[in-house]
Amino acid sequence: MSEDDIVEPEDPRGGKPSASGMQRIALCPGSWMAERAYPEESSEAAEMGTRLHKHMELGTLPEDPEEAEAVEWCRTQERLLVEKYVSGIGCPSSPEERTSSGYAEAPGLRSSGPSVLREVRWWAADGSFSGQGDVAYVHDGCALIVDYKFGRVPVPAAASNMQLAALAKLAFDNLADINVVFCAILQPFASRQEPRVVRYQLADVPQLRRYFGNLLAEAARPGARRVPGEEQCRYCRARAACPACSELMVRETQADVAALWADWSPEKKAEAVRLAGLAKKWAEAVERRAKADLKAGFAIPGFRLSAGRKSFKITDAQGAFGQLNALIGLTGEEFAGCCTVKISALDKVVHGKLAEQAPEGVKQLVKKSAEWLRDVLEDYGAESVSEGSIMGDD
Repeated sequence: MSEDDIVEPEDPRGGKPSASGMQRIALCPGSWMAERAYPEESSEAAEMGTRLHKHMELGTLPEDPEEAEAVEWCRTQERLLVEKYVSGIGCPSSPEERTSSGYAEAPGLRSSGPSVLREVRWWAADGSFSGQGDVAYVHDGCALIVDYKFGRVPVPAAASNMQLAALAKLAFDNLADINVVFCAILQPFASRQEPRVVRYQLADVPQLRRYFGNLLAEAARPGARRVPGEEQCRYCRARAACPACSELMVRETQADVAALWADWSPEKKAEAVRLAGLAKKWAEAVERRAKADLKAGFAIPGFRLSAGRKSFKITDAQGAFGQLNALIGLTGEEFAGCCTVKISALDKVVHGKLAEQAPEGVKQLVKKSAEWLRDVLEDYGAESVSEGSIMGDD
């Protein structure tokens, strides 16, 4: 597919860049034009992020206890940030405290008091890009923008985060009489440390305007340079078909890792680990798109789609045991010997019971419930420890 074949999707961004993609565009200007040829991708992680963002917007809690704790942590941190950086603002968290338009005053404040803007899309003064912050608190010449990230991979720190810089620029463009903008990211599944905050002042606006003007001009230029790398390619929809990404994969995978590893510097090893993560993402994207083509009847020489394997899952264990007990006299002990208990599912059930029994005013944490369950079942199970996975120090 060439860039001439691109059909602009109908979306709130109007086919223009968005603040959420600025980090990737800054690292690889050509990625914006490349991505336009491919539809949005869905995944369990993305669906969870969308779901938890909606809970944050509506002031509700998810049923899953771990997700509920993440949402509650974000609300607590958001309230603390508001108290620290925007004097006098409360933190509304229920639907009654907000209007359907996304605007609301903090409880108990005058009509001329602070405003709370949730999921409001702003456009740059020149119309070149837009951005939708998760929530912005505005009061007395000051704005606080908080963005939620529910992934498990840490995002760039606030001080170097291009999405936050873009949102700050948009805040100055769209909010009257703003002198300072504070920005923070809350990522409960990646870090529960106190969130870092970056500050932008009115004097920074000319530099922000020049930076994003130059960046987006380069991104819109036909043949804009593509700079592949783990961070920028990780979520890029074009990575499976991107020549620059493919060339990087071919070049790097030709190296004899076993022979060269001992001679590599620590920096080279770190680069190789990052590229290994990119190679996995690239391979997954290729396989996913190839499977979609084969399902749709498009030929890929030398490959075909195999028939799916049938499987059968017991969805009603109690009913299944009753039926087999009645028909062939299967005993409870025999049936139990065929079962494997999903500890994650049992964790949720046990946490719910312990939460119900907790004394009034005492919060039962998911982690504490899991620790209690493993202590109680110590004689009925076995604990194992995996090798662990490689994580960054961010």
